Amino acid sequence: MSLQKPLILEELEHLEKELSLFNASDLLVQFNPKEVIGYEAGEIALTPNYEKLLKKALQKEQQHGFATLSVAEGWIQGKHEALIPLFIHAINPTVNGVQHTLKWNVREDEWLLNPHVAGLIQSSELNPATEKALIIEQLKDLGYAVEENERYVDFFHPFRYTILREAFELKSKTDLKELDYFFDGSQSIPESASTEITPLLFPADESQFDAVQLGLRHSMVIQGPPGTGKSQVLSNLLGLLIQDEQRVLVCSSKKQALEVLQHRFKSHQLSDLIFERNGQNNAKELLSALQYSWSFLENYAHKSEAIESLSLVNEFNQNLAYYHQSGMIGALSPKEFLEETGLNPFAKKTFQAGLPGYDLWKNDREILEKIPFESVQLLRQIAPNLHLQDEFEELLLAWENTMEELERLSLGSHSLEEIAHCHQVCQAAHLFSGENYQRFFPLLKRKKYLLKLKDEYEKLRIHGQPLADNMAAWRQLPTLEELKHLESTWCQERFWNRRKIRQQKTAWLRMEGLDWKVLIQQTHEYYAHKKKEHQLTEKCHELGFREPARDFTAFNSFLQLQQSSLYLLYEPLSSEQVITFSERFFRISKLLSTLQRTLQLSEKKAALQALTEITTGATTLLPFLKSWDQLSQETKRAIRNYDVLQALNQAIIETEWNRFITQHPGVGALLAFSEKEVDALSLNLEKCAKQLAAYLHQKRKTIFDEYHDLLAKPHRKLSEQQQHQKELLKAGKRKLVKWFGKKRNLPTVREVLSSEAAAWVHLLKPIWFSNPIQLTLDFELTAKIFDVALIDEASQMPLSHALGTLYRSKRIIVAGDLMQMAPTSYFSSGTQERMSLLEHASYHLPSRRLNFHYRSRNARLIEFSNARFYENGLVAVPCFPNYAAIEDHFVGGLYHEGVNQQEIHCLTDILLKRQKEGVKSIGVIAFSDRQLTALYEHLRKENLTELWQGIADGIIVLKTLEQIQGDEYDEMILSLGFGKNVGGKVDLRLGPLTHYGGEKRLNVLFTRAKSKLYVVRSVQSSDFGVLNSEGLRVLKEWLSWLENLQAELPETNYPFGKVSLQEGIIEVRRIADLGSNYLNLQAYRSLLQERGWNLRITSIFGEPDRTQSLP
Repeated sequence: MSLQKPLILEELEHLEKELSLFNASDLLVQFNPKEVIGYEAGEIALTPNYEKLLKKALQKEQQHGFATLSVAEGWIQGKHEALIPLFIHAINPTVNGVQHTLKWNVREDEWLLNPHVAGLIQSSELNPATEKALIIEQLKDLGYAVEENERYVDFFHPFRYTILREAFELKSKTDLKELDYFFDGSQSIPESASTEITPLLFPADESQFDAVQLGLRHSMVIQGPPGTGKSQVLSNLLGLLIQDEQRVLVCSSKKQALEVLQHRFKSHQLSDLIFERNGQNNAKELLSALQYSWSFLENYAHKSEAIESLSLVNEFNQNLAYYHQSGMIGALSPKEFLEETGLNPFAKKTFQAGLPGYDLWKNDREILEKIPFESVQLLRQIAPNLHLQDEFEELLLAWENTMEELERLSLGSHSLEEIAHCHQVCQAAHLFSGENYQRFFPLLKRKKYLLKLKDEYEKLRIHGQPLADNMAAWRQLPTLEELKHLESTWCQERFWNRRKIRQQKTAWLRMEGLDWKVLIQQTHEYYAHKKKEHQLTEKCHELGFREPARDFTAFNSFLQLQQSSLYLLYEPLSSEQVITFSERFFRISKLLSTLQRTLQLSEKKAALQALTEITTGATTLLPFLKSWDQLSQETKRAIRNYDVLQALNQAIIETEWNRFITQHPGVGALLAFSEKEVDALSLNLEKCAKQLAAYLHQKRKTIFDEYHDLLAKPHRKLSEQQQHQKELLKAGKRKLVKWFGKKRNLPTVREVLSSEAAAWVHLLKPIWFSNPIQLTLDFELTAKIFDVALIDEASQMPLSHALGTLYRSKRIIVAGDLMQMAPTSYFSSGTQERMSLLEHASYHLPSRRLNFHYRSRNARLIEFSNARFYENGLVAVPCFPNYAAIEDHFVGGLYHEGVNQQEIHCLTDILLKRQKEGVKSIGVIAFSDRQLTALYEHLRKENLTELWQGIADGIIVLKTLEQIQGDEYDEMILSLGFGKNVGGKVDLRLGPLTHYGGEKRLNVLFTRAKSKLYVVRSVQSSDFGVLNSEGLRVLKEWLSWLENLQAELPETNYPFGKVSLQEGIIEVRRIADLGSNYLNLQAYRSLLQERGWNLRITSIFGEPDRTQSLP
């Protein structure tokens, strides 16, 4: 039976097939020299064609994360006279904006053979050579015409061959089964991370913190919907991973994603930990960065202080969790309990045992409200355990007999307590006038003697039982005379009497081989014991104890009774009273039993009076017996002591709260927390963040010094492992120092990373930023080079392109949003969508979704996407004052040849106005390339220099729908472009929107604006008929939603109380009401402040108004 193949092989074969296919239109298959730009060395004029090429290159780099612009050196001519590029070089352009010139920087030492040409050579059963001259000779021998020197600039995709080569190499690895967890979901689902809050570099809400904690221990997926702080989670993860001395790869096809992380680390002066490898830097930049880090660590003298404890924060957080946790007080949380009951937690409260729990009381209270209070007063006198529906008639008969007996016994005015006292007196008279009393009372004078005798008797009984058991060894117990004879005979055993003795033993003993000497000794002891027992029995008989065991027990009971309170009741009684009370004993016992079984009365209530009231009002009670039976026994008992139900209600509430606070005293302290005290906790976290940042530098410095200490130690004092490490560090340092001093003939990045200097590189740059294609160029295909790989914007990365990253890492963390654009092939033609890394990982790895939406200042901007794509799972806080965040401009423009000029004029007017008003960033988004090109032409034609300046300064960004994932703008202007043509019909051929996943492109579009969205359109939802495309259906829904927007936001259900939109105030009873988790509480407060709200801590208990702006 063959072993199952590694599951990754299927993906590798898919990737291999994709990269090995070339379309006829691919520049690597054929190119037309007239349609590409010829290469010129030196500085050249920056013509419009070059500007257009550079702009397109920038867009591709932002989209794919690597530079695709390259130089084709030489070409060959095939059978169909098509020209095929030969060698591919990566290039970087340098633009001189002052002189308006351009210079191409060609990496002459980094070239690739066109993979299509390599295939042609291999198809002739040859292996491509590794030198240019030899390759050219091979091609000439195969009959191709070769031009060696001509060069052309265009997008020749120089990385295709690198990825293909890696796919082949990966297939040959023997340890691929270790990656099966990523393909079969075999990784176990982790237990919930600890709820303890630990220091982070950046603030985090609960969902972010949970994702960070899981990412520290497991491969996972971080689902980050728009604006939920995904980059903040990744930054915090990076900080903690570096704290644990992990080597981390951060990989993304979106350059902006890496830049955001770099910017965050820069805010903590930690950017030196990172090297960002892209298509525009090489070994020179890497060595320069390493040299800077080396110098930094050599001169680093700051001693970081210890990271402070967050014990107060965690104590607050734990009590906050208790406060919001359901089931802490009955089914309620303490917060719900206080809201429902109106209890003032700071007022003095009583505690009474035996009251029903609040949940039980709530149910019973509803029942009691249906019973007239006059009936309750009667029913509460009846024992709580009785089932009145079934027993009431029998009870009435029993009570009538009881009432008559009470009168006969002259107990009509007696309370139940007094009747019980009478019963005790009767019991005393009965007990002390009985036979035992008459018998044992004269013996009280000899009590000590009797007790001593009792102890001796007990000891004899205990000691005698084992002796009696031993006598079972005899077939027949010998008398003392027989015993002495046997002992004498058996002790004088001789040769001539041995047979006789053996016969005697057989006759007397049950077992052969028994130690007869021990048995005879035990038998003597047995007879001695029996003698003592007889003597003691004689003494007992003299006292009248004919059965000592039973009589001693009875005497002991008599002594206890004589010392009890009953004797005190008996002692003052006269002989006549003793006789009278003794005769009444059984009658009063029966009477008391009936009363105690059927009634529960207050201490002073006369039993006869209570029975009279109940029996007299029996008819009025009948309709309520069923309801009364439904009450709990606890409530029936408790209600006996309260004449007002409200007093009982308050006692139960106060007792329940006291019971909870006794178990969780910290919650009481929590409720007294002021905003200043909460702010102090926040400052504690901020201080810890700074201490953590300093610690990361200090940790690196410590290891740097440890390496040098190791280099300085004598070889003989080191272990074998240390000696090996020392040799590697020494060789690595030697190489780095040599490279630091060189200006020319530098090694490649790959050579640096695979050299002995790798340990130093890891120390100096523990975080490596790259993209999946650049990674294949820089790192050898070695397993587990990195401890952790973080892949951001994974929704746009094909699974097959992440396989090398997966192999090079011990574990992987995948981040993105399933509701955003899926990847298209980098190399295939068309727009066919592929399964993304994120989509695949979501099936096989544990996942955490982020919940708080921070981007949109106005909740209207996220409203549609939140409802349509995220099931309203995003927490979005409206702003105050509210404003029209979406401005709809219906222009009804003509759609002609893919362009709508009316929309271009409208959005230009909006753009000019908003730029003059000082907006920080404006994104102008067109649905199509044609519309965007027409916009550029319009801006040139109108010579709108102020707008061009805004574009140059990065304030204004012009893009198409396909280019905006990962972007965000303060304001955004959207031009739909399409509309009715000259014939009055709407053309709905909208390119990518009609393809699978088109709705995700719209979700990206709808969620980019932070403050305002301007929509310029020429179609209405009614222009759409029956649609087969999900993308078009979503667009129609969005247009319908847009057309029906109301001025006011719909009512928002806050988890923390009442909202006053008119006054700009959020009211909560206490600060703890803001959230069940400290991190969420702080997130709420921060968002409320940013959105313009004031927070009012109010109270239903008349506490002073403390309205104030959030700090």
